[in-house]
Amino acid sequence: MKRRDLPLLAALTAVAAPAPAQDEPICADRPGVGTPPCVTERGRVVAELGAVSWTLDREGGARTDTIVAGDVLTRIGIGGGTELQLGWTAFGHVRGRMDGAVESVSGIGDVTVGVLKGVVDGDGVALSVLGRATLPLGGAAIGAGDWSASLLVPVEVDLGGPLSLGLTPSIAAEVDQDRRGRHLAYGLVTGLTADFETHLFGIELAVDRDDDPAGQGTPMVLAFSGGWRPDPNLQFDAGTNLGLNDDADDLQLYVGLSKRF
Repeated sequence: MKRRDLPLLAALTAVAAPAPAQDEPICADRPGVGTPPCVTERGRVVAELGAVSWTLDREGGARTDTIVAGDVLTRIGIGGGTELQLGWTAFGHVRGRMDGAVESVSGIGDVTVGVLKGVVDGDGVALSVLGRATLPLGGAAIGAGDWSASLLVPVEVDLGGPLSLGLTPSIAAEVDQDRRGRHLAYGLVTGLTADFETHLFGIELAVDRDDDPAGQGTPMVLAFSGGWRPDPNLQFDAGTNLGLNDDADDLQLYVGLSKRF
């Protein structure tokens, strides 16, 4: 082979060689109030950060503002369609006002551990099971004061194109309002997501039943969320949750991000 033919051969080889595989876009547990069934791949880690959220609740003449910052969820893929989860909230501040009197309290949140297991993934349907437990390591501001546990069954149905339908039924042993003992709570989140790889948009309806001995309630929330992925392993997000009845918080605004390693 003549030396002058070598550059041409190299160019032809580069064109014929397959392009390096691109990662699928990150599938984060945020934004939104539902839970996706996607499982983190073996050897990968997804770190999700709720940078800051503000929640407003007004009831009668009382007003409560809650600010949470540094809400972290780490998801670790261990193979076999399974991931481990570890969550913690670094800071929370609650400010209550009633009849001119103001009370404020701040502190860290509880620690959450969980296991997500994929059960079905094919023919346009994905289903997983997620078990979570909350350890009462936080303070009085945003900590529950006792342990709790929950079971969720996230489901996603491909509707064609960018659209998918999500369902997240759940049942839980929630901590009582007096921070001692537990009661039954259950609910369902249903929503539509439009995922365009670099951008995603979602609308969800969440209905829960809380049988707290101090007062039963059925909060209903309408949630709007969106995300932007500058690359497949990074996602920025924001969302708004609107309370539809007196049992739900009036308003929540939040921003955050997720990164896959």
